[in-house]
Amino acid sequence: MAWRNISALVDRTLYARAIPRAQRELRRILCVNWSRVMREALADNVYSIEGVHGAEIKVISLLRSRSKRYQTIHSLRKQGLSYEVVDAVDGLSSFPDDLLTVYAGKKKRQRLQVTDAMGYEARSQLYNDYVMSTIKIPHKLQLSLHERMRFGCYISHALLWQEMVRENIPFSVIMEDDVVVERNFTKELNRRLKNLPDKWGVLYLNGCHQKIGQIFRPGLRLSHGGLCTFAYVISANAARSFLQRGALKSDKPIDHMMDEEILSGRILAFHSDPPLVSLVPHVQSTLAYRL
Repeated sequence: MAWRNISALVDRTLYARAIPRAQRELRRILCVNWSRVMREALADNVYSIEGVHGAEIKVISLLRSRSKRYQTIHSLRKQGLSYEVVDAVDGLSSFPDDLLTVYAGKKKRQRLQVTDAMGYEARSQLYNDYVMSTIKIPHKLQLSLHERMRFGCYISHALLWQEMVRENIPFSVIMEDDVVVERNFTKELNRRLKNLPDKWGVLYLNGCHQKIGQIFRPGLRLSHGGLCTFAYVISANAARSFLQRGALKSDKPIDHMMDEEILSGRILAFHSDPPLVSLVPHVQSTLAYRL
């Protein structure tokens, strides 16, 4: 059964990750003066969205799995929201050398190289065999497949940030294809944007393992970090910061990299309270990188 393979991989990786994750949480609790972060954010000027008539929503979705985006698109159309479906980078494809050089750390490149010699069809067959448990896949190949999926997700987000910076877009709403938006989305989003400080970086519209701080202003809580990138708003300054530092030569998944930048004080982040999107039950994003 597929779940047995998944369980075995999880058991092997959880132990290796336990210590660094515990260290990160200790830093979050003991080493960051969140009260000072709050005071400085409250003292900042309020963010101005004058002249911005609603940002177009970017929905990242794999071309080979179009059916999974249906409920996301339906919820956007139902409210008459402007959106663009952006083809995700497929982890089963070959990655361009320039993207590997810029964004992949040493450990990440080593894992990717294990399946580099395979073509797309061979990697797709291996992936299907693994998911369907038709054959036993060696652990090294499992790790490489896992890395390919999460690097595809990583690059999909980074390319949108590149576009923001290149076209001087003040902020962007980015979603993956496993969410639906809540009622009055545009009105509620604008209300939150107008309550942000001028130096905000990321506004999570929902997430997982959220480290939620104090109430900042109506609809907003200070973020102490968090994981999952299925729905967030990012400012041009944050996109530029990620691209110039945090996202470069990283061995982390995209959400862990963003969490580290928040924890390190380089990105000022907030959580929407209540959330403005919710996950579609029993639907996994095509960008999901957990095998």
